[in-house]
Amino acid sequence: MLRPAFAAFAAAVLVGTAAAQPVVVTSPPPVVAGAASYFSEKEKDFGVTAHGPSLVHYFAITNTSKNKVTMGTPRIQCGCVAVTLMKGELAPGETTYLVGTMNTPKIPNTQLNVPKSVTVSVPFTSPTFEEVVLTLRCVARTDMVWSTSDGVSFGTVTKGKPATAKMEVTLFNQPGWEVKKVTSSGAYVKAEAKATKKTTNTVTYELACTLDPKCPAGSWMSELVVETNAPGIEKMRVPVTVTVEQKIAVTPGVADLGAVAVGGAKTLDVTLTGKEAFKVLEVTGGDATVSVTAKTDGSKTQHTLKVDLKAEAAGAFKKDITIKTDNKDQPEVILPVSATVTK
Repeated sequence: MLRPAFAAFAAAVLVGTAAAQPVVVTSPPPVVAGAASYFSEKEKDFGVTAHGPSLVHYFAITNTSKNKVTMGTPRIQCGCVAVTLMKGELAPGETTYLVGTMNTPKIPNTQLNVPKSVTVSVPFTSPTFEEVVLTLRCVARTDMVWSTSDGVSFGTVTKGKPATAKMEVTLFNQPGWEVKKVTSSGAYVKAEAKATKKTTNTVTYELACTLDPKCPAGSWMSELVVETNAPGIEKMRVPVTVTVEQKIAVTPGVADLGAVAVGGAKTLDVTLTGKEAFKVLEVTGGDATVSVTAKTDGSKTQHTLKVDLKAEAAGAFKKDITIKTDNKDQPEVILPVSATVTK
């Protein structure tokens, strides 16, 4: 990203009785922020966790430059962390994710019960070579047990339907352990904690979550922040995951037609699949560049739509198409259409 440069200016300086000599004073050159600025965050601290869960975080990477960038294979400091780079090349303005997973069972025994930090080096190989270092941290405790390996998981639910999910956390050797408060970072998740079992050596709490039916379709992650009275576990983070399916699913979810030369054309078929039969009533949002037409009519569980693109001007093309249906739970389906028009 380039910071705005100040305009150059000229000034005349008089020394004694000498004639005025023009002196040109220029501003500093533009500063290039570099690949590090593509990341919205470069650290993830999972906090205190049990020795057993696999903790996942998505690092967003957005190409804010005017050039295509290429990334190489990330290097990982420890075998307890695995990463997946979802896309290795990014056009200007494009976003992808590096998925970092901290597998707590693979943390060496000598590094349990203390802060564990792992670095991931992400190389950018073009247009220039740079390397960005990401960090994942946690404290994996051997005196704590989670009843699940991934926190609270709702699994796959249907949009518009309420859902519940829960897990248990057991702490050993602290019979006075109490959960004081539990809050959710997700706007559509509510959580509560209650003690379910106490012995002379263990305390078990159930973390129960409710999903708001208004949660949008997609795969979502959030966290529970569990506040307790135990030293070193004042705040514990528990991941929450859910996949919300539409009543009418769109495949592919984005009609990406890829690269198209100016003056060229491209076609892509998109499928709408419903849990119940439905009608496609109308398709709006098209223009001279892109049009979408339904190949079938009547009430069916599956409809095929044809996306036609006529490339007119070079540059990135993005447009949302609205597909109206007679499904009362999903009267509209939004289909994003994208392409890169080249000269």
